[in-house]
Amino acid sequence: MNNTLSNGFMLLEYLAETAQEYSIKELSELFELPNSHICRLLKTLQERGYVEQGKSRKYRVSLQVTCLSNALLKNHQLRKRCRPYLQKLQMALNTVVYLAEPLKEKTLIVDVIHPIDKNVDEGLSIGKINELNATSSGKLIAAYQPESEYKRLIEQSKPQRFTDRTLTETKDIIKELKITKKRGMAVSYGEHYPKTFSVAAPVFNFNGELAGAISTFDWNPTEDKMKQIINEVRSAAVSASFSIGYTGQHNSEKLTADQILSDVYDNSFSK
Repeated sequence: MNNTLSNGFMLLEYLAETAQEYSIKELSELFELPNSHICRLLKTLQERGYVEQGKSRKYRVSLQVTCLSNALLKNHQLRKRCRPYLQKLQMALNTVVYLAEPLKEKTLIVDVIHPIDKNVDEGLSIGKINELNATSSGKLIAAYQPESEYKRLIEQSKPQRFTDRTLTETKDIIKELKITKKRGMAVSYGEHYPKTFSVAAPVFNFNGELAGAISTFDWNPTEDKMKQIINEVRSAAVSASFSIGYTGQHNSEKLTADQILSDVYDNSFSK
């Protein structure tokens, strides 16, 4: 890729990710590029409407970037096919449900549905990257990458600790990813937020490849509710896979909800 174009994208991505204001000097030091080069990039992005200057004259990303995602999300086939199953899952559990898909080996949230009585901005979740060491969908999508790549993926993700139960050691995360792949479903139990139980199941395409992950979470659920979550998430993922052409046996059907929960208890409390 042309270096100027690559640097422009790098700059725009950083401004969009942080949503903060920066001076030319700050960005120049951050990216180790000449002030003049950063200035030209910012001026070009500003002319195209993707960057603007605040009262401080520093640069920040503009709302123009949302135009890039709007048409894509509206016509995103996986999102359109899976949405009826997300809605059904949300109604069955009365929890927030998510659809994620792999993006450069990361886990990107592409859809979310909240309970109707919750005043939450869904736009704050779409586009979020989920952690592979603490979230169920993050674990699941990482687990379906080649095992030979696990160590590299973990090192790239720079695992953070969210609770005293979060896995941060590479060997522990690799073990968890292998368990997740074998189980066919991912579970996060108090690893991202205390007392939070999260489950994710894979969505496969007609070639049997991982297309995405459906997930949900509940805070401090009873054991019966945990089993219900496992079964409902599994059912949604199986149906969504069938809707996009998958005809094989779904990996999440290997174990019953009781077996998965027993497995989670055994592994989770031994950490």
